[in-house]
Amino acid sequence: MTLVAIIPVTLERSGRGEFVDALDVNWAKFFCQIGIKAVVLPNLVDGYGQLLERIKPDGVLLSGGGDIAALSGSLTERDVCERIILDWAISNKRPVFGICRGFQVILARFGAEFRQSKVHVRTRHEIVGLENRQVNSYHHYVAVTAPKEVMVWARAKDASIEAASFLDGQIKGVMWHPERSDPFDPEDLQIMKSHFGARI
Repeated sequence: MTLVAIIPVTLERSGRGEFVDALDVNWAKFFCQIGIKAVVLPNLVDGYGQLLERIKPDGVLLSGGGDIAALSGSLTERDVCERIILDWAISNKRPVFGICRGFQVILARFGAEFRQSKVHVRTRHEIVGLENRQVNSYHHYVAVTAPKEVMVWARAKDASIEAASFLDGQIKGVMWHPERSDPFDPEDLQIMKSHFGARI
């Protein structure tokens, strides 16, 4: 069984001054179907490197959420944690998969350019490339360019990047949310299973 670390979204609980880390429970169901065990990492910067060294996950999933610092202009603890875990995964040659925001983290790291788009928010649309199908869409920033070493394998019809691979396939990402499909799309299950080398 493959152990994959996930960074959740940090939310403020209204009226209590309390912050909680939250993650869609569908990720547990998704990983269960492909034989992956997941551990959720807190958004706590202090000692994060040591925590990774203790856990030594076989792979990393950067999940969805709000805008990244490169787009919002506001650096959060989650932004810092994602940078740390991405650096760790690259250095230790662990596979990384980014979902929506997580994919934007990766794209920004590799120098992609973004623009705002109103047509990708809460909708479904076609993607073309190695993947040709309809996917969900919940983002309002799209990547329009990527360095030559990035292999883009799916685009939306407006030419924005929907899926890509980095570092000879060690890192991959998609702009849609596989965990929000009901039932889960078999193609998404297979993509993730193959990327993390899961064995059921």
